[in-house]
Amino acid sequence: MSVRNVNSELKKILDVVNICKEIKGRKKFQKIIYILKNLGVDFPEKFTYHYYGPYSQDLQLELDELVELRYLNEELERKSYKYTINYNEIVDDKIDTQIMEKEKVINYLNSLDAQTLELIATLFYLHNDGLRGEKYLKNKTKILKPHLKSKLDKAFEEFNKLLDKKF
Repeated sequence: MSVRNVNSELKKILDVVNICKEIKGRKKFQKIIYILKNLGVDFPEKFTYHYYGPYSQDLQLELDELVELRYLNEELERKSYKYTINYNEIVDDKIDTQIMEKEKVINYLNSLDAQTLELIATLFYLHNDGLRGEKYLKNKTKILKPHLKSKLDKAFEEFNKLLDKKF
C-alpha cells in the first residue's frame, strides 16, 4: 500500500485494516492494536487502563488523522464506527512484514466480539503489570469486569493461546 504523507507507524495501522477489510468499533480497534503490540508488533502508541480496558489516546488521534487524510473511511453504523480502507486514495503495495506475519492472528482477533477482546486485552494488561497465575488473573479481571464474567473462561483460553503463540 503506497500512501502519501503517512509515516510508517500510521501505515501499520492501515495495514491492519487492509488485512481485516473492515473493523467494526473503536473499542475493538483499540483492543486489536493493543493485543498485537503485546504479541511483538512494534506499535509506538502508549496505552493506559480505562473503563473498557487498555486505551490509547494516541491511537485515537492517529485514526482521526487517517480519516481526515481520507486513507480510512469511518462510518457510523448502529451506534458503532466501522473502519475500512479508502482505496481511492491508496495504491496497493507491500504490507509491513511484522503485520503480514500476524495476518492469521489479526483476522482471528477481528472475528472476536468486542467484549471478549476487552477481556483478553485486560488480561494482557494485568499480566504486563506482573500478575501471574490463572486464579489471580481471573479474580482481578472479575473485579475489574464483573459484567463480563460469563465470557471470562473463553477469553482466558484465548489469552493463553495468544500468550503461548499458538497461532
